[in-house]
Amino acid sequence: DKIPQIYANADVIVFPSMWPEPFGRIAIEAMAAGKPIIGSAIGGINETIADGCGITVEPGNVDQLRDALRILQHDPELRNIMGKKGKIAVTQYKEETVIETLIAYYQTLPPVIK
Repeated sequence: DKIPQIYANADVIVFPSMWPEPFGRIAIEAMAAGKPIIGSAIGGINETIADGCGITVEPGNVDQLRDALRILQHDPELRNIMGKKGKIAVTQYKEETVIETLIAYYQTLPPVIK
């Protein structure tokens, strides 16, 4: 699989979707690789890129995309900070964390009466 090497070689991951992605696996993979993300402010991507691990742009707004690329191109320290924040944020998607969250949620539900 070449994907990990592609992420390792990149400075920034750009994910300019034009339609609402339900989850945005690419953003999660980029965060796990410690890379900042530039993505569209739409659907699940908008929620995933929260927490300071990237920059969101309006779908189809080429000027915003260009500006975001320039910001990260000229600021390696910001890229590094966003990459570190992404590595922290992505831990919420680990299997153990998801299972613990689901169990905690189910425990708040009222018992089923048979």
